[in-house]
Amino acid sequence: ADEGHPSLVVARTHIAHGSPNKQDTSGSHGAPLGDDEIALTRDAIGWPHPPFEVPDEVYGFFADAMQRGRDAHRAWEDRRDGAFTADPGLAEAWDTTYGHTTVRLEDPGFADSVATRSSSGSLFDQIAEKVPSFIGGSADLVASNKTKISTSGSFSADDRSGRNIHFGIREHAMGAVVNGMAVHGGTTPYAATFFVFADYLRPALRLSALMGVPSIWVFTHDSFFVGEDGPTHQPVEHLASLRAMPGLVTLRPADAGETLEAWEVALNRRNGPTALVLTRQNVPTLERTAGTVADGAYVLRAGTDVSLLATGSEVHVALAAADQLAAAGIDAHVVSMPSWELFAAKDGTARDAVLGPRPRVAIEAGATFGWERWTGDGGLVIGMDRFGASAPAGVLAEQFGFTPDQVAEAVRSHLG
Repeated sequence: ADEGHPSLVVARTHIAHGSPNKQDTSGSHGAPLGDDEIALTRDAIGWPHPPFEVPDEVYGFFADAMQRGRDAHRAWEDRRDGAFTADPGLAEAWDTTYGHTTVRLEDPGFADSVATRSSSGSLFDQIAEKVPSFIGGSADLVASNKTKISTSGSFSADDRSGRNIHFGIREHAMGAVVNGMAVHGGTTPYAATFFVFADYLRPALRLSALMGVPSIWVFTHDSFFVGEDGPTHQPVEHLASLRAMPGLVTLRPADAGETLEAWEVALNRRNGPTALVLTRQNVPTLERTAGTVADGAYVLRAGTDVSLLATGSEVHVALAAADQLAAAGIDAHVVSMPSWELFAAKDGTARDAVLGPRPRVAIEAGATFGWERWTGDGGLVIGMDRFGASAPAGVLAEQFGFTPDQVAEAVRSHLG
């Protein structure tokens, strides 16, 4: 066997093998064979045993295979222990890779206004240093996604130490590769693309959630604020579709600080995948004294008259609208809500303390679907239930009702 290269085993199969009338036909794909065809198939393959009876020779075959596996595993453990004894550094590296120690990131000194994709990118070398198993890449969008590990080279046949993988324009294949690495263990894999192209890798994304593996998905250019690229590149329904997926934690940070905390959540989560949803455009860095992304939602500004719930870049719209409402004598309570899933995991008392008993208004540049869970049936949701358009981001914000003036007016009208 060639142990220096991967091996591909191709098993050419026949659907409904042995069935005289349905082998190699679509008729065996979506329906049972039926009693008559089952009887014919039994005769054709010489199978005399009744349903659910497993012959002793089959049990014996599997028992032998299991014993071979146990013997091989013990031999592997002996080789591993011998290697650790000969090289204590290898043992330390193993523990670091498989031990899943808690990761804490340091603020690199973010600018006062920076896109969350850029603040994410500024953390990559630090993550790579703290997490030696960190490896991944982008679907030919690394410069836009800001997902390059600059302290490492490119993974290739000639350089297996490279931690940047060039997947090309192959989102689904990229997702499958990342899931494979996550299933194997010993790696902390990530994949990146534009958020609107999450649809191209959705089967892999879904499998990561179904299997409960810690794949990390980095999606940038997260809303109509993409601007001139137009509706083909402006996500609308994508946040709602990710939130509908069981087992996936979706994080949409509002600024650089929340982005750092979002990465900590993703790196420390071992029982399922995490999606980071990041802006193309710059957003101000928030001043906050309490609450973290790990809480799912937290209070940015306490108020008594109305609760404004927002995610990502719209948190800043909510804060600016709150200033205008204050001038009109309305005391707005502003909540940053980067993760529905993490917030939903809190008990009802903790959630009520954040949301409050007052009327609620949600603000998000995406589909309104699902927000009634947090606003209640009588709440107001300012969102996007249409596709976008091609124009500068500021023009689109006004067209779609996302300026602070428009949000404040909508809130005043809602309150009556």
